[in-house]
Amino acid sequence: MSIFKANQKYDLSGLNELFGGNQHMINEIVMLFLEQAPRHIEEMQESHQQQNFDLLGIVAHKAKSSVVMLGLNELASKLSKIEKDTRDRKNYDGLEALLNEALDEYKIVFDQFKNFLDGAKGA
Repeated sequence: MSIFKANQKYDLSGLNELFGGNQHMINEIVMLFLEQAPRHIEEMQESHQQQNFDLLGIVAHKAKSSVVMLGLNELASKLSKIEKDTRDRKNYDGLEALLNEALDEYKIVFDQFKNFLDGAKGA
């Protein structure tokens, strides 16, 4: 398992423990996230553009489960806030900025996970 690096957005220690250090299984979970996350992002963007805030909250909740499993705490926090604000029917004006912050976080995470998987191939 790689050493936690400065500015690293993920923490795979929970998965490492869950799978008993099975790197193949950890890699599979990371790859699944990389496949599913773009769909979540698209659904969140579309629901926000359509001002379907109930759906935005539902998708943020769905996306949050995989984010939490991968130790993406900053992203999980942003998704939780989106989910809570839509559920409480408040801060609709601030949702666009919050969604953009989450999308920026996703971009960073994608790059980091791609590097992680590249490093796993070389190991």
